Amino acid sequence: MKRGFLLPKNSKETGRQGRGAHTFTKSSGDSVSTAPPLPGPRERTADAAIVAEPAHATDSTGGIFIELLTTSGAMGTTPLSALINSMGMNPSAVNHAVLESAAVIKSGIKVVDWATFVRSLSNTSDPALPPTSAPLLLDSSSAPRNYTSCCLPFVAPRDRYTPAQLAEGETSCMLLDGVKGYFLSLPSFPHRLAISPSERKFRIGTSALTDAGLGMFATANFAVGDIILDERPLLIVPRAMPSINDFVRQGLSRMTERSRAAYLSLANIKGNTCAPEVGILRTNGFGFTLPGFGATFIAILEHTSRCNHSCTPNAISSGNLPSFSFQLRACRPIRSGEEITVPYTELHVNRAVRLEDLRTKYSFDCKCPSCSLSDKDSKEDDEARAIIAYAGHKGLRESFDEWLDDAKTRAIHNCTFIVNALRIMGLIEKTKVCDPARVSSVIRPLVEAYLALGDKKNAQEWARKGEMWMSILPYKFRTVAWRDWIERPEQSPLWRRRA
Repeated sequence: MKRGFLLPKNSKETGRQGRGAHTFTKSSGDSVSTAPPLPGPRERTADAAIVAEPAHATDSTGGIFIELLTTSGAMGTTPLSALINSMGMNPSAVNHAVLESAAVIKSGIKVVDWATFVRSLSNTSDPALPPTSAPLLLDSSSAPRNYTSCCLPFVAPRDRYTPAQLAEGETSCMLLDGVKGYFLSLPSFPHRLAISPSERKFRIGTSALTDAGLGMFATANFAVGDIILDERPLLIVPRAMPSINDFVRQGLSRMTERSRAAYLSLANIKGNTCAPEVGILRTNGFGFTLPGFGATFIAILEHTSRCNHSCTPNAISSGNLPSFSFQLRACRPIRSGEEITVPYTELHVNRAVRLEDLRTKYSFDCKCPSCSLSDKDSKEDDEARAIIAYAGHKGLRESFDEWLDDAKTRAIHNCTFIVNALRIMGLIEKTKVCDPARVSSVIRPLVEAYLALGDKKNAQEWARKGEMWMSILPYKFRTVAWRDWIERPEQSPLWRRRA
């Protein structure tokens, strides 16, 4: 494969994680690849101006910060849109006029307090209203912190929950002070699981991808975006914590006998380098971060942890805060009987780098279809992955901006950008590297190009695809106007810019 129009000259660009990539990735020992957190709490200063990343117009909270008490006792501010997103609320339920009229400029940003936010919701029909008392805002202070051992999402008295709710399971947690209160402050917490345990459509069986190991297999067909599994972790602990052995043992002691047996049955590739229960944690952990808090947590999942790796995965796991669960979604069509796989490593680097990373972290040689290609086909696959990575990172966006700026001189043919963008989508289908963040970052400029050409049909078709891919991500940022492009493409400022 030739270098083509988007392959970067500097190969260092190809390994970067694209913006908005929120996939929760397997952790290994001291190395954890996690989703980038939402903007964290910010302490006010006298001279620092903090500017929020602009949100789309349909998000009425864009550009407004909320002031809350942090767990360290100080007052801090965080983007209101980030708080609402973490609470699982719909930003359109917020009365923007109320917020604007009450906002106060502090350190160069518009700030509202909790009472103002509640007042902005008073005339809505949104059933998920916030609690009467403001939640604590988690802060990333380096000061010594205390840890709390607890079980979530259920709290005493247990008779407030139905048997069906309790059957969805709970998690043994070791959390920093304030984190438990943060979860309990989420409206209607905990939300019900999207799929109850009795409705799950998968089985655990022997996998050809491992040496006599187990894997997860579909017992039904799944389309892209379908939820395969929604489950609560067996254990959650902070990644950076002292006395890890004692804390993991304490977490195990709080589990039910069934959950403890499920945890101890998971694989441990760390051998005698650490205690068995810690080896299980380091082998099977999924890293994640909380909105407004920089610390990384590790979750152990009974069933999702059984998913084997593939460099052409067909599923992706992401956290859902309102239900205190992880959702496993299909990122490619999955047929009944097919093994369900997730990525353990960065997919857009070449085969040699992927194989070495997997050997170092997980002590196995990948046998997926991509790693089993001939040397010639593998070279083409590596080059295609590099092109996709660069296009999703910045290449396609830069190409679109250049094409759009050329609207007057028309030195670049109208079809040039469309053809190149469709070529990238073709490479994504060929390599089967379906990273939702990168796919949506390729689709977005393609939709914008069709809008600029006044092609309503294709703009709407690709906007629907972009919206579907974005829905797979754990945090649905409203910075992309997929719904507006689907319903009102003619109202876009880009409409017919190059027609």
